[in-house]
Amino acid sequence: MLYNVIEIITLLDLGLIWIAFVFALLSLKTYHPCFQYLLWYMGCVVIIESIAKMHIYEWLPGNNLYLFYVYMPLEFVLLSIMYLKMFKRPHQKQNKLKGLIIFAFALILILYFLFTENPSQGWHHESFEPISKLIVNGCMVGFSLAFFLQNLREPSRYLNHFKSLFYLNSGILLYFAGTFIIYVFMEKMVAVDVEETVYLWLLNSLLIFAFHVICIAALWQMDSRLTKTLRFG
Repeated sequence: MLYNVIEIITLLDLGLIWIAFVFALLSLKTYHPCFQYLLWYMGCVVIIESIAKMHIYEWLPGNNLYLFYVYMPLEFVLLSIMYLKMFKRPHQKQNKLKGLIIFAFALILILYFLFTENPSQGWHHESFEPISKLIVNGCMVGFSLAFFLQNLREPSRYLNHFKSLFYLNSGILLYFAGTFIIYVFMEKMVAVDVEETVYLWLLNSLLIFAFHVICIAALWQMDSRLTKTLRFG
């Protein structure tokens, strides 16, 4: 029963984000640069999720776990660059942030190769290792909190003029903090009983759906299409 609920949620999510991505793509050049990277991120989501569904319905052979390791670095790179476009910082601090992103990305790849079993032996849920994903989530939570704290200096400016960022940053904090906790528990539960993780996958599906709805709401806001020279931060 729970598997059916998860399937319905993921299909609704995929349909919604496909529609939103296509319509937003038509207006790509009108969006602020940071929201353009959000659109590319959504594009990765729809392509990877569509391939994942092909595996589930056996249109493609094998399981779709390998897509998790394709999606993870793309997610980190695109959303990190998006935050670079959002932050207003002196050139020196901006370079430090870029250095931090490059270091985190390198660490994610190193841990991926250290802890992931040889793909030639097949992808198995028992070999699921979320440590790299935890680093991705931790970085995104850090970015969202840093952006939130920075904007406390001028809260009225952002509440009155940058609703798109309020939605987007809040959605990122909710999603990545929530899934960080989920993956911590999932790592322990996979080693004991894979079947018990279905409850966590259900919660994860709900968080993903909510995150994508919030992203779409952010794209609908008029201030997401402000001049390309304006910095939100």
